[in-house]
Amino acid sequence: MTSVYSTAMGIFAATASGLSVPIASGLGLGWNVALLVWVIPAAFGIAIWIFLARANQNNPQVEMTYVKSETKMWKNALAWQVALFMGLQSTLFYITISWLPEILHNYGATLGQAGWLLSLTQFIGLPASFFVPVIASRYRSQGWMVLLMTGFAITGFSGLLFGESTFVMYISIFLIGIALSGNFALALMFLGLRARNAQQAAELSAWHNH
Repeated sequence: MTSVYSTAMGIFAATASGLSVPIASGLGLGWNVALLVWVIPAAFGIAIWIFLARANQNNPQVEMTYVKSETKMWKNALAWQVALFMGLQSTLFYITISWLPEILHNYGATLGQAGWLLSLTQFIGLPASFFVPVIASRYRSQGWMVLLMTGFAITGFSGLLFGESTFVMYISIFLIGIALSGNFALALMFLGLRARNAQQAAELSAWHNH
């Protein structure tokens, strides 16, 4: 389910990256309308959450699964490691989403092309979103997978920094796409894999968000 969840997020994020510029510039609707378009799926998601929350309130069996945890997350070294990984991958992702189009524009791509290349970067990572958690969950330690994704990221960003050809640019965004999606899927997987029960996983996730 982590694979399905992260892949679904990647699909919508990649679609938004590719369509925002054509909506704003190609259709002449402006950035305000382009941003407003993506409020629709967000509102749809909120409606689903409200429905599920009400359904859970009427289900006593669901309430019985919530057990008060005795673990203080801020005292747990493993929780700090997971939090650090989550924070670093989030920082890398949002910096990339913000700056990659500008970097590609400096390579010679138009703003519209840069938006589609950003979308391509995210679509490239969809297989990693799905398969990384499946593969990593089969091993007791996922350190090697973290190092592999880190290597992809370093190589990809180095290619953009030092490369000059279009070929290097495409290889770089390919590696970056795998790294971003793979690290995000790993971060989500760690929330469940490093918790003993559903309640502890929820607390770990909430603590990271804070």
